[in-house]
Amino acid sequence: MGLMAKEVLQKLLWTEMLNKGVVEITYTSRGLPNDTGKVRGTDILRLGKSFWTIMLGGQATNIPYHRILEIKQDNAILFTKPSIKAEKK
Repeated sequence: MGLMAKEVLQKLLWTEMLNKGVVEITYTSRGLPNDTGKVRGTDILRLGKSFWTIMLGGQATNIPYHRILEIKQDNAILFTKPSIKAEKK
């Protein structure tokens, strides 16, 4: 089994040599077009036990890890939510 979303983010964001601006996270966000949002690694403020905190619209927002759909670095897909993989087959 591959890495979970939280583990991928931890590896990416706490590697000092990484340009966080090239990391893109797609997540479920009710109310946004297509119910999805996208942020860059530079928008992440904190990785907690069950939630990750991002700066969104000038305020800190907590999002549960299970809402992460995909994580990319330089357009390479590093994580895709298992239910999304099944839909693409």
